[in-house]
Amino acid sequence: MRGSAFKENISPMKPFVFLLLVIMPGVTHAQSRDTISVYFENGISILNSDATKMLDSLAYYNILEPGKRYTVIGYADMVGGEVPNNTLSVNRALAVTRYLAGFGIGVDTAYGAGEIAKPGNVQGYPDDRRVDIIAAKKATLPDIKTLKKGDVFDLENMFFYSGMAIMKPESKPVLESLLIIVKQNPGLKIRIEGHVHCSGYGSNFRQRFSSPTGDTTIDGRRPDYNYRGNDFAELSAARARMVRDYLVKNKIDSTRLQYAGMACKEMNLHPENNRRVSIRILDK
Repeated sequence: MRGSAFKENISPMKPFVFLLLVIMPGVTHAQSRDTISVYFENGISILNSDATKMLDSLAYYNILEPGKRYTVIGYADMVGGEVPNNTLSVNRALAVTRYLAGFGIGVDTAYGAGEIAKPGNVQGYPDDRRVDIIAAKKATLPDIKTLKKGDVFDLENMFFYSGMAIMKPESKPVLESLLIIVKQNPGLKIRIEGHVHCSGYGSNFRQRFSSPTGDTTIDGRRPDYNYRGNDFAELSAARARMVRDYLVKNKIDSTRLQYAGMACKEMNLHPENNRRVSIRILDK
């Protein structure tokens, strides 16, 4: 996906817990428990009556409510061209963000992700003309007291854009939880290990590692992770370095932190999906 970005911060929020149904005009769609989708008419960024009724209902029944944290992402289909669709996706996300603000419902991160690359239908795809409201997942990391030197654990719910060293916004709680753990355990030293899934690719590839939104997911500043790489080791190392840099920025002594790109070395342990970041305990 390609797109432009914007970010609006409304207020701090808590994790989202429940989700019911998502409504398109004349159609009811069951969604995942963590995402609600709001649909738009072709080429339009204004909420229609069906969308506003749905959001009104979700707010009234406290499905979306103040005190919880959300990410809002706008999309467009392939009709209309890339540049106008980038703007359209931003305006759709902005429309939902502002409507939720009327109920006192805050959004941590909001941006336009541009058009969804799904060619083949000149009429476009109604499901792609939408905004996703994503509930932040509560990050659960292991109790460091139960771990010993050499133990390894994965950062659950840590997601990156495909082929990139830019973290998705819904992953922010994971970094926040890791930061708390490292701060609460001053003797802790760790190595941050990035992993990628290499199935279906050659031994080398050339990929532009850059944010599709033009925006970091941590604090609104563009990070220095936009570069050209030539192998999986470079991508996996860049993802690990992103986590290290976040900790250093938040006052963690860099001497306590190492990072490494593991590339595909553990594919045999995770044959279905090796896309992850793990933490190795070096000292406690």
